[in-house]
Amino acid sequence: MALPSYAIPDSNNSPHHPSSPGGALRQPDLLRVSAAEPCPICARPDWCGFSADGYLAVCMREETGAAHPARDGGGWVHYLQAGPHAASRPVAETVGWPAPVPLAPITKLDPTYRWLLSHLGLSDAHRAHLIERRGLPAAALEELLARGLAPASWSVPADELDGRHQLTFTQASVPKLRGIPGFFMHGGHPVSLTLPAGLLVPLPDRLGRIQGLVFRADAPPPADPKRRYLLFSTGRKPGGSSCGSPVAVWRPEPAARDGQAVITEGSLKALVTSYLWPGGGCALGVQGVAAWKPALTVLAELRAAAGGGAGFQVALAYDADASTNAAVASAEASLAAALQREGYAVQRAAWSQHTPGGAYTPAKGIDDALVDGRPVLVRPYARARAWAPPARVPPKAVPFSAAATTRARA
Repeated sequence: MALPSYAIPDSNNSPHHPSSPGGALRQPDLLRVSAAEPCPICARPDWCGFSADGYLAVCMREETGAAHPARDGGGWVHYLQAGPHAASRPVAETVGWPAPVPLAPITKLDPTYRWLLSHLGLSDAHRAHLIERRGLPAAALEELLARGLAPASWSVPADELDGRHQLTFTQASVPKLRGIPGFFMHGGHPVSLTLPAGLLVPLPDRLGRIQGLVFRADAPPPADPKRRYLLFSTGRKPGGSSCGSPVAVWRPEPAARDGQAVITEGSLKALVTSYLWPGGGCALGVQGVAAWKPALTVLAELRAAAGGGAGFQVALAYDADASTNAAVASAEASLAAALQREGYAVQRAAWSQHTPGGAYTPAKGIDDALVDGRPVLVRPYARARAWAPPARVPPKAVPFSAAATTRARA
C-alpha cells in the first residue's frame, strides 16, 4: 500500500530545543546484539556486542578462537575482519554490513526526535498504561508532555495487514534525517524502522536533550517472546546510523542536590524509578546489563555538578534475577568494581518478593517494587545480600543513604 510521506521541519524551529551547548555525541565502541542481529560468534541474541564497522565482536560465551579477553565487562574479543590482530573466525567478511553514517550532533538529534514524538502523540491506552500499570504519577506525565520528553505511541493503521507500520519521508528530508538513528534510505527516500504497535521512549542526556529513542512493543514478537524492547537504531541499514548504547538520565537535579544516583535497566524503568524513589531521585537507565560503561561518563558529570567531592552515592538496582542469572550478576559485579575504582560509594538495592499484604508475588524490577509499595533495602555493595525477611526491615521510609527505604504506592 502507499504510505504517507512526511516533511521534517527545520531542526532549529523546535519549540523545546534547549539553549544548551551542542557537540557531537561520542559513539560507544560496541553495539548490542539482538534477535535480528545475533552475536556473530555464538549466534545468541543477548549479552554480547559488536563494533559498528564489523571489525570485532565481544562474545560473553565463546572463548575458542578469541584474540584475548575483554576488559571490565568480561567476555572475549574476536576480530572478525582480516588485519594484524585477526583471529581464526573472520565471520564479518561474509556478512556485508553497510558502513553506518556518522551519528548526528545532539543539536540535530534532539529537535528531530522531539518533532517525531510530538507528531506521533500519546494514545489514551498508552497514557493509561503509563499511569495505571507502570505507576508513573499523572502530574509527572503532564510535566513530561509539556517539556516534550514524554513517551509517544507508535500506532499501526488498521489496513496494515502485517501488523507493523513504517514512516516514509520526502526527499527534501534526506539532509534532515541523515545521521539520525531509526531512519535509513530505501528507494531513494528516507524511511523509518518498520515496527508493531508500541511506545517510543526518549533517552534524555544530563541536560535534558533527547539523544536517542527505545521502542517498547505492546506485545513481544512470537518468535522471541522475551524481547519486548528495541533500540530505535539503524546502524546496519543503508544510509542509517547507530545510536550506540546511550544512557538515559532522568531527573538529574536530585543528583546535584543530594549527591546520589540510581542505575537500573532501561529508560522506562529509570523514568518511573526517578519519580517513585523516596524523596525523588536521579535514575540512569542503561541499555542492557552489560552496557554500563557509558554510565561512568554520565556519573562523572553528575558528580562534578554536585561539587565533585568524595562520597557521591550510586545505588545499583538491576533486576532481581541478578541472584539467579549469571549474566546479570557478572555485569553488576563488573559495574560495581568500576565504580569503586572511580571512588563512588557503591550501594545495592534489594526488595521483597512479597506484597505488603504478605502474598508471594515476584517483582522483577525496582519500578515494580516501588509501585507495589514494597520495602526496598539499600546497603553498601560489599555487604549487600539478597532480600531479608520483611520483619527485619524498618516500617518507615528513611533517607537514601541509610540502611533501608520504603515507598507507599502513588
